[in-house]
Amino acid sequence: MRNSRRARIEEVEDMVALRLRQHRPDIERISIENGPVGWRCARITRALHAPKLSRSQAEMLFAEATVSMALILRFVEIEVAPENEKTPAEVLSA
Repeated sequence: MRNSRRARIEEVEDMVALRLRQHRPDIERISIENGPVGWRCARITRALHAPKLSRSQAEMLFAEATVSMALILRFVEIEVAPENEKTPAEVLSA
């Protein structure tokens, strides 16, 4: 199946976070990156009041985020800025 629409990385991060918040309301932000085997969840930011997760709980959370992202990527293609083009965040920080 061909991807139906293109989205920036930030939009996909927001989609994954929104999907996870349905059953884990302490999720604040998800960061994704393109690794050697494709897109993966790199960092998950949780609310300050949230209890600390054990290692196995954290691994499970990353697995849930990765599965959610894979489901989203069935319908959305991530737009990646060319190497020589600055992202909006880089323009603002300059």
